[in-house]
Amino acid sequence: SRNRIASVTSLLPMAPIQVILDHNLLKSLPADFCKIDDIESFSCSDNLLQEFPVVLSNLEGQYSFEKVNLSGNRMHGFQTGFKGIRCEQLNLSANYMGHLPGETTKGYMPEEFARTGSVINYLDLSYNRIDTLRNAAIKGLKNTQALDLSKNDLRALPSAFTAETFPWLTGLDLSHNRLDGFPENVLN
Repeated sequence: SRNRIASVTSLLPMAPIQVILDHNLLKSLPADFCKIDDIESFSCSDNLLQEFPVVLSNLEGQYSFEKVNLSGNRMHGFQTGFKGIRCEQLNLSANYMGHLPGETTKGYMPEEFARTGSVINYLDLSYNRIDTLRNAAIKGLKNTQALDLSKNDLRALPSAFTAETFPWLTGLDLSHNRLDGFPENVLN
């Protein structure tokens, strides 16, 4: 952490328990960066990452990351080959998730997590300038227990944002958005 590391190469066959690369100059991580079978905590916050690293795709096995922190980057999408993630806590705050490079108008919650059947218990998407949630972005996230969408530009929640979609949801932060009224469908 807190160096001037601008790139990393593969560490295979290394299988670390923790990876901490915070406050560097990384723009991407190689797909074969390291073995992820034993990683409990992976942190690469406050770098220059452009896309969600495919090295963190771990949906195929039974293993689950405890914490993944990719906050404070410039991520606007996913590296080619992303197959989903299994994670207790995923922090993507202060990124540009849902924005295409150079686009400043609409900010959609990314659909890749729902499409891949990712298992994320606590998902933090605060400070991402998301103004639109589509049904496709939330359906498939049935295991989510807490969702932080605070400090975005949301004006409404989609019709599928119900207890049927999120049967285990116990925490929801929608503060500091642009909601015109109380989103009653969250109570259905």
